[in-house]
Amino acid sequence: MPLLTYARYVTLTGDTASASATIEEQIDVAEQEVERFLDRPLAEGLYTDSLVVYPSGRAYPKAVPLVSVPATATYEIEDEVTLKSVAAAYDLIVDYPDVGWDGYAATSGRVALTYTGGWTAQNVPLAVARAIALITYGLAHPQVSSAPPGATSVKVGDVSVSYAGGPPADPLDEVYPGASRLLAPYRWRG
Repeated sequence: MPLLTYARYVTLTGDTASASATIEEQIDVAEQEVERFLDRPLAEGLYTDSLVVYPSGRAYPKAVPLVSVPATATYEIEDEVTLKSVAAAYDLIVDYPDVGWDGYAATSGRVALTYTGGWTAQNVPLAVARAIALITYGLAHPQVSSAPPGATSVKVGDVSVSYAGGPPADPLDEVYPGASRLLAPYRWRG
């Protein structure tokens, strides 16, 4: 079930002219793109992630807010983004991946942890819902332009393109400029 309903889309964008079937189809695409950008699942569900266990015995799952853990789990929910007492489950280490960077997470083992977490249509943050709505609008109403996305000026003779702050940070910005900035605080950094 999508996090954004057609009714909320209309509220957030003011777009009453688009067919609901078209918008609902584009909402699915927009949510997939937002998941890709955030590197986390959006919708509430049951997930098993391979997570780093920090020295404090905590782990930080991708799908938040956390709702529950299995009754048989040796770990528990500390707050909406943290599992605690994970060290007790440390015998479940799955691997030591080469993630290409230094630091504790790069040299520590990972544990497969199962939990229920994610957003619902009722608790999705407004910024995320707004980004999904605006990306949906951009997908449903593509802008035809000869200028590259995000360009502030274009010159044809001796080709020159100027950007305010550089080219788009992510393909999402090509659909709706500024989408990556709106979503950045919600990116998974585990």
